[in-house]
Amino acid sequence: MYERYCALRDRAGLNDSEVARATGIARSAFTDWRKGVFTPKMARIEKLAAFFGVPVSYFFDTEGATGPPERVYSALVREVIDEAEKANTDDLRLILENLKRLNELRKEIEGNAKS
Repeated sequence: MYERYCALRDRAGLNDSEVARATGIARSAFTDWRKGVFTPKMARIEKLAAFFGVPVSYFFDTEGATGPPERVYSALVREVIDEAEKANTDDLRLILENLKRLNELRKEIEGNAKS
């Protein structure tokens, strides 16, 4: 089960401290879990599943499972998605247009920095 958590954490590009901060689970709980001191209670597994956007069963289903879901979103990306779902179509188009501009500008700035 700990390996499944690590796969999610690593796919999201996070460390235990960041996951602890975001979920409210004590950092020491992850260390104890890794060392085999205890197995997390269902409430903690539910928090982790919600944080990573996977079903609780992900942590228990080891038969035939090869790894984490193809894409694990960070909590920030999920928050953006949650808010976007509340927006109207015109607002979403404006957000998308501005995000594309921001990414283009970032690429341009990075290109100038390399020159």
